[in-house]
Amino acid sequence: MTPVVLLAGFCAIMAAVAVSRVLLADGETIDAGTALVVVAVAVLTLAWATVSTGVTGSPVLIASALGALALVVGCAGIVLIARGW
Repeated sequence: MTPVVLLAGFCAIMAAVAVSRVLLADGETIDAGTALVVVAVAVLTLAWATVSTGVTGSPVLIASALGALALVVGCAGIVLIARGW
């Protein structure tokens, strides 16, 4: 298990914690935006782990799709943070 996979696992756990805190709390806009940014970082580290471990199939295509998803989710999170500020 490479360090990148451990980092991706840690980021996934932190994303789950952030999303669960937003769902269980009153759910302010800034909190939801922060959770989306954390999810975007987790997806980006998953893309990095996909490329570094050499997943069967097309790792570059999978990583590109995950990178695009991370970009969209991260931008949505930044917009929510800016609107709630």
